[in-house]
Amino acid sequence: LKPKKAEVAGFLGEGWPWAADRTVRGRPLCLLTADGEATFDKGLGTHPKTVLTYELGGKSAAFESLVGLDAATGKRGRASVRVLLDGKETDLPALKALAAGPAVPVRVDVRGVKELTLVVDFGPTGDVQADVNWAEARLTE
Repeated sequence: LKPKKAEVAGFLGEGWPWAADRTVRGRPLCLLTADGEATFDKGLGTHPKTVLTYELGGKSAAFESLVGLDAATGKRGRASVRVLLDGKETDLPALKALAAGPAVPVRVDVRGVKELTLVVDFGPTGDVQADVNWAEARLTE
């Protein structure tokens, strides 16, 4: 699924374009999990500030992903990550101050939702080492 709208802005200039199935740096998606570092074939690579908006048309049941800072390039990064449903923020406190560490499993009910927006915003350190990966990002019916 491609976003209907993608916005990218850098902290001090040009931003890092989001990427499908790789990091913004062109590397495999890598996250720290309970079992150690893991690499994923599918997902999204993002960097602050990225806003991706997807048209759902009320046809999906859930959005799922494993979200975290890239295990290789995000060891000191911080980011604020939000998921919006029809413009309203969902309650995902573990993503608001995302820091290095184990990735956060996300499952959001999107039944009846027309628009899903994924927001990766600057953390307290700007965008330094803040490559955020959305591993296995998917919509279910």
